[in-house]
Amino acid sequence: MSRPAASTKARPQSARVSGVRRQPPTGATGATGATGQASKKSSASSAGSVKERSSAVVSQAMRTAPSGAAAEQGKRETVTPKANTAKAASRPPTKTSSKPPKKGNSGELLAALAKLPIRWLAFGAVLVALIAGSFALYRAFGPNAGSGSTSGGSSSISALQGDDLGGTPAPNFTLTDQNGNPVTLSSLRGHLIALTFFDSLCPHTDCSLMAQYVMASANLMTPQERAQVTWLAISLNPWHDTPATAKTFLSSHNVTIPMRYLLGTLGQVAPVWSDYHMESILQSNGIVIHTTGLYIIDQQGLERVFLEEGFDPHMLADDLHLLLTKHIPISARATAQSDNSVSLTQSTNTGTLTLRAIPGQYGTYDFELWVWDANQQPVQAAQATLDLTMTDMVMQPVHVVFQPDADLGSGVYQAHGVVSMAGHAKVVVNVQPLSGSPIQATFYFTAKY
Repeated sequence: MSRPAASTKARPQSARVSGVRRQPPTGATGATGATGQASKKSSASSAGSVKERSSAVVSQAMRTAPSGAAAEQGKRETVTPKANTAKAASRPPTKTSSKPPKKGNSGELLAALAKLPIRWLAFGAVLVALIAGSFALYRAFGPNAGSGSTSGGSSSISALQGDDLGGTPAPNFTLTDQNGNPVTLSSLRGHLIALTFFDSLCPHTDCSLMAQYVMASANLMTPQERAQVTWLAISLNPWHDTPATAKTFLSSHNVTIPMRYLLGTLGQVAPVWSDYHMESILQSNGIVIHTTGLYIIDQQGLERVFLEEGFDPHMLADDLHLLLTKHIPISARATAQSDNSVSLTQSTNTGTLTLRAIPGQYGTYDFELWVWDANQQPVQAAQATLDLTMTDMVMQPVHVVFQPDADLGSGVYQAHGVVSMAGHAKVVVNVQPLSGSPIQATFYFTAKY
């Protein structure tokens, strides 16, 4: 599922090389024919003894020309280039060198490569490209990604990235980690903290991706800076999370940093969710749907940045590097979010509904609802509800009750902090006026998270 208000992240491709028909080798003309043709051309331009010697050579060659396999061997040994044959015959014979050909000639190398089947050359090129690409990915996100530099982040980054939280004091809590040790946030003052939220049995991709992004960020940092960060994860599934499932989750997702997975009862973790704008809902089928994300809490215990669940690992690595190495002043006001709202209208024979879906601040949506009756008059004091489902996953509807909002106008209702996930959302709205027929409409939109 997506994260709170601003939250919710390659693969090898197979290459297919078409077979290329092999071309017949050049110079396949028989040695006897080539020699005969050269004799004809040389006889027209030569005289005297040269002509007699040439004729004698031709006659001897024709008498002794081998057949079958011997002829093929003769072809390879006596092939004469077609170009400049006449000129060569007209010149006096020249001495041939008895020295062996020079080795390492680039022309010979190219000629040898040219004889290789094209499909093998193409396969070799694809193989080299795949190896180079894999090496580049390993260098970028592997365990030694940040070890070759003195900085875990980019030297060109001078400001924090993500949702600026304006330095709000981080709410305190006390929970127990997967090893049974108590953890109190206020006792970590002086440490830079990366705080996220996990469900160890999450059947969706949210938690596994979050674990991968956190590890990718850690691998982009130098070992020295990585060790200066306190890595925390708070349970979003107190109904099923246990020390054993927490350890299994971390190991199965290759989380090798010293992540402390904080556990507690519903009564212990629910207030922490509320303080950090998280939501988690246990459905009757036992599956938990929830938001997630990551907070950066500085050494003074202040909330500095919130990163959505699909964040770029470089952003987290850069932010942690800046807060470890430089003084980054708190902004006067948090960065404003872009609206990205969606407005939809449905008309029925009993009335008209306009629904506006607005991305909230922590992986949730706010909804505003305008209600008009069949005469296009605002409907006040009605009971209005919505049921939200994500069509891309199996889930029970999230049921929410609208509240009247007189500040927005007559016949306007709103609901805040409705849990959502990235994907295709279906919202069924039911309105029951104090008098008159009910109004129902179904809306579809693509949720940011």
